[in-house]
Amino acid sequence: MNPATAPDTGDPGSPRSSRVALGARGRIRRTVLAVTATALLAMGCAPHMPSTSPAPPVPRPAGPEEPTRGDVEAWLDGTLPAALETEGIAGATVSVVADGEILTSRGYGYSETGTGYEYGETAAGDVVATPVDPEENLFQVGELSEPVTATAAMLLVESGELDLDTDVTEYLDFAPPSSFDTPVTLRHLLTHTGGYEERYRGRTLLDDGEVDLRARLTTDPPEQVHEPGTVPSRSEYGYALVGHIIERVTGDTFEDHVRENVLDPIGMADSDFHQDTLYDGDTWPSDGYETDDSRPTWFEGSASAPSGALSTTAVDMARFMLALLEDGEGPGPLSSETLDLMRGPGLDADTLGTLAEGPRATLGLLEEDRGGRRILGYGGDSAFFHSRIRLHPDEGTGIFVSLNSNGHDEYSATRVLDAVTEGFTDRYLPAGEDAEDISISPTREEHAAMAEGRYVSSRSSHSTFLAVRDLFEQTRVTARPDGTIVVSPDPTTGAPAAYEEIEPWVWREMEGDRILVMR
Repeated sequence: MNPATAPDTGDPGSPRSSRVALGARGRIRRTVLAVTATALLAMGCAPHMPSTSPAPPVPRPAGPEEPTRGDVEAWLDGTLPAALETEGIAGATVSVVADGEILTSRGYGYSETGTGYEYGETAAGDVVATPVDPEENLFQVGELSEPVTATAAMLLVESGELDLDTDVTEYLDFAPPSSFDTPVTLRHLLTHTGGYEERYRGRTLLDDGEVDLRARLTTDPPEQVHEPGTVPSRSEYGYALVGHIIERVTGDTFEDHVRENVLDPIGMADSDFHQDTLYDGDTWPSDGYETDDSRPTWFEGSASAPSGALSTTAVDMARFMLALLEDGEGPGPLSSETLDLMRGPGLDADTLGTLAEGPRATLGLLEEDRGGRRILGYGGDSAFFHSRIRLHPDEGTGIFVSLNSNGHDEYSATRVLDAVTEGFTDRYLPAGEDAEDISISPTREEHAAMAEGRYVSSRSSHSTFLAVRDLFEQTRVTARPDGTIVVSPDPTTGAPAAYEEIEPWVWREMEGDRILVMR
């Protein structure tokens, strides 16, 4: 999901705006809304063989359960197979870390289901159904590539070769799009606040070659539509800029630099940003599927390696989680000071305003706090693969899960990812007894009325014909007489969700833990 869904809403009688939610040009009120959903020891690495009778669900404990290998594996076995079957997902790979070690890694369902390929010459009879192997199967993790890119950038910040708050044009050999006086900095790029619109054309790599990153950045670049630092909007272009800055400063290709300075030191030997060597090693890419009974497709390539080209295994992602959870004492390349920077908020109220009261981007991750606990996460999607990590830095635990199918509907993958990541938190790290007592804001009725309207995502295309999507992909906020609001469809689940204001411009989900903030 986006680091924030930051929509615009319009009132034709208002004096300020740069863009109307329904696409018309005019003078309107502009509001921004942000929502959040998000020395290795012996380990278990076992594919879970699919069955017509999935393991029964593991009962929820009366209190917090210790995340031991046996209990985690039993819980996963009782959760994932049934979820995959219900949602039509062919396969999943998952890993869990705790106390500085890989607790377990598991595979569920199939990396190849045995059906024929939609493209190419392979006949159905040539493919054998193959269970997912968490050590051997590569999964595409989409935008989950970005925390690895951020790690490479932060290493250069640590060495003094990059500065977080210097105008990025100081590092580039071209000027990126600019519509505002405020210069774009590396901090903006890492927190997805560079202000760039989304562009969808050419995002998929249609051959096995590598991408000329500079050419990608300078050929028909997106417009800058928000002032830098002010509006969270996930940006493939922004992270591509980070990748090219790394190339310019080091003299290496992005892929080679990340291999030598991030992947190898962490021990991620089977992971790579190179897209022309996927079938050269001992690991093997999982096929991607629309549903568990559809024909498979080949790995699709990403036209922007820094923001979407990482292919990895569950075991390698466990090693990456450990590197982010350590305090500069483990196998990872980052110092404790740099890790603290990466795990803390990247921007504050000086530019974000009241959006700083809710979940924010860090320098490479996203805040997903809930139940009084600090949580960091990230997600990524490609055409058929859907992935997520969730880290509990104070407790030293983390979980990674990736799916190789879309499922029966557009929210199927999200429901499975939630079942694993939210379920892990609920089972092993539930809200403590001293969790903050939530009160109701006295401004709730006034602010609910002001919040009412239609919104479009900040991650949208403004300058191309795809802007018409905003007509059809809107979120409605409705004020209720009791001062609560209903968000429909909720950006993360597709179902209506009710929120109540707990302090001015900050709402909390009434049947959950998500926070919504408005500016």
